[in-house]
Amino acid sequence: MKQSVAFLAALLMASSSWADEQETSTVNTVSETAEAAQAETSTYPISASVSLGYRFNHANFADTEDDDLQYGWQLLTLKGLVGYNFTKEISAYAAFAVDKALSEGYYRAPVAGGASSRTLRQTELHDINLGAAWNFLNIDAAHLSFAGVLDIAIPTSKASQAAGLILSVSPSVSMAWNFKGFSAAAGFAYNYNVNQDPTQQIDCERFPDLCRIHGEDAGQPNALQSIAGNFGIAYTFLDQLTPSFSYSLSNGYQAVKFPHDEYSSPYAQNDSQKGLGMHSTSFALSWKFLKNSSASIYMTTVRSLYTEDGKNVTQPFFDTDSNINHRTSYGVTLTQSF
Repeated sequence: MKQSVAFLAALLMASSSWADEQETSTVNTVSETAEAAQAETSTYPISASVSLGYRFNHANFADTEDDDLQYGWQLLTLKGLVGYNFTKEISAYAAFAVDKALSEGYYRAPVAGGASSRTLRQTELHDINLGAAWNFLNIDAAHLSFAGVLDIAIPTSKASQAAGLILSVSPSVSMAWNFKGFSAAAGFAYNYNVNQDPTQQIDCERFPDLCRIHGEDAGQPNALQSIAGNFGIAYTFLDQLTPSFSYSLSNGYQAVKFPHDEYSSPYAQNDSQKGLGMHSTSFALSWKFLKNSSASIYMTTVRSLYTEDGKNVTQPFFDTDSNINHRTSYGVTLTQSF
């Protein structure tokens, strides 16, 4: 089944929570767009894909003075997606992802679902994504496609349950272009979280002493909404190899609101608290070695938009914020489509 170029671009744009982390979605968007343009037409309305990936960050190569502070992580990830085409323009999908940590992680989260530091993570299920896509416009003469996606995340992950997330809704729009092996995609997404509480709550059954001293409110604001935009380019040659590059920019807004009164600092943010912005880049190479089978390698970096002093914009190509460069990661993925 030939999925529209814009459908895949919008789908991957909306499903950032399914795609493990922000950088993973930017890896796949434009390379998948290029592969979709190469796909053959089929009348069968059901499609599916399964992928197995291995990811690790650059901190695995860094030496630390204290062996108890390990910021390197290694993850094995299994993903699955099932799609159904109601018409040529309207589709629905369901997606899931499961992680297995292969190394010890550094965590300090006394909330429901959190893990203590120096704990080997168990196999964890990400949020399940359900959604629908509408390929609402094709301009054949210009090789352009436009699509919209409405994505709903069901809080099945420990992190979402710890934050008290009830539901996450993400509408998005995207534009894609493909011509003689060249592909480009750009999109914009908005995310809104329905939370039980504006702040995370401590799991008092696991941490009774903390609750007795501090109370059950951890004081950590939950995310309320976020906006994101990305674009990417790719080129397919020999009908098999596709190098690609993607850039993503996002910012979030917290659920806690702070009133302005006579005690407020003139430098303080009032009402909803906004983030400082994040941006990321991805370099990937995909190899389609069989008709429905492909492999890819990639490098991603996610950094704060501004330097620590807030005076300059950071470069998003490699993490130079610390000596261990832990915000840059690498990965390899095998994907089988049906």
